[in-house]
Amino acid sequence: MKTLFENTTIYSKKIYLEAQGKWYQKNALKKRWFYLLMAAFCFVCAYYYLSRASWPAGVIFIVMGILLVLVYFQGYRFSAERTYNEQKDIFPASGFKWTITKDKMVWKTAEAERPVFYKQIEKIYETGHTFVLVAGGKMHILDKDGFTAGSAADFKSFLMKKCPQAFK
Repeated sequence: MKTLFENTTIYSKKIYLEAQGKWYQKNALKKRWFYLLMAAFCFVCAYYYLSRASWPAGVIFIVMGILLVLVYFQGYRFSAERTYNEQKDIFPASGFKWTITKDKMVWKTAEAERPVFYKQIEKIYETGHTFVLVAGGKMHILDKDGFTAGSAADFKSFLMKKCPQAFK
């Protein structure tokens, strides 16, 4: 089978956090709305207590509201950094190599090759530096700067033709 694209992705903290952030932004909507509603509730409670001259309780609710707003925007970061630090030893130093053909994508490591068929791809997210492919419940990250054969723009248009339903 003729190789259309080749990619080598070296997992850095920047790339990993960017991919996790995009996934969180798209998939954790219920959780994020809960954080935002709880923050609004905290600010209403803070207003109530501060208007009644009970400033310690008002300050506590303001701090809780600020923390919830922070978690709304950066909630993925804490678990993503922990996961990256736990798994960075298993990421190969040479990176993950992807060979993309007309029928499938092959994810190569030093130990094994795993095919990812286009019909398995459930979602595709694009960030500034990566493509995030969700296939079989697993997230695969391809660095846009890692293409050794083909370009990121050509790969994106190829993916749009192969699995248009997965682009979100």
